Amino acid sequence: LAVNDESATFGLVRQYGLEKMGRIDSTASGKLYESDRKSERSRFYQKICSMMKDYMEIKNIKAAIIAGPGFPKKELYSRLKEKFPDIASRTHLGTTSTGGEAGLNEIVRRGIVKRVLKDDRISFETGLIEKMMKGITKEGLATYGFEDVKSALNQGAVEMLLVADDLLRKNRKKVEPLLDLARNTGGRAVIVSTEHEAGKQLSRLGGLGALLRFRPS
Repeated sequence: LAVNDESATFGLVRQYGLEKMGRIDSTASGKLYESDRKSERSRFYQKICSMMKDYMEIKNIKAAIIAGPGFPKKELYSRLKEKFPDIASRTHLGTTSTGGEAGLNEIVRRGIVKRVLKDDRISFETGLIEKMMKGITKEGLATYGFEDVKSALNQGAVEMLLVADDLLRKNRKKVEPLLDLARNTGGRAVIVSTEHEAGKQLSRLGGLGALLRFRPS
């Protein structure tokens, strides 16, 4: 979303490029009294928040970016936190020199999308490792280490297999059969980066972990 004082322009980043989705124009012109401008700006932000919510729910969008010059993006984000905190928790702020379609293109060109995707991936992987550690220490619905993970896979107990990327690089022949086994028994496999602390923690545990559907025998 590229926003400035005059408009908010929505876009969706797809594999083939940027798809423009819609635009909302502000009518808060300088000719209005100050109280009227504030009222109109409030309606402007409310419309944007509502449209963001609709787009993210209908299209199942996991993360959003609000970018633009100056203060409008921060004011809009504050309103979003008030009205739709769940949407705000998945929204990131960025800076562009302009709004409109040119602002959308600048979001992509300046690498803001790539940074957001990387941050979201780190958050996702960290959450998985935290869940694994909790399962190991409290619930029993997680395990780690080659033999225990392999045993759980053979019993169809693995919901999600976690593999540190450094282990995959060093011992691909040993790890790939486990990845295939996870997929063939209805589980998911996630390669966890060791560039962040959670991935390093998994690596210290041998590089293999699993979230379980049930406790294996």
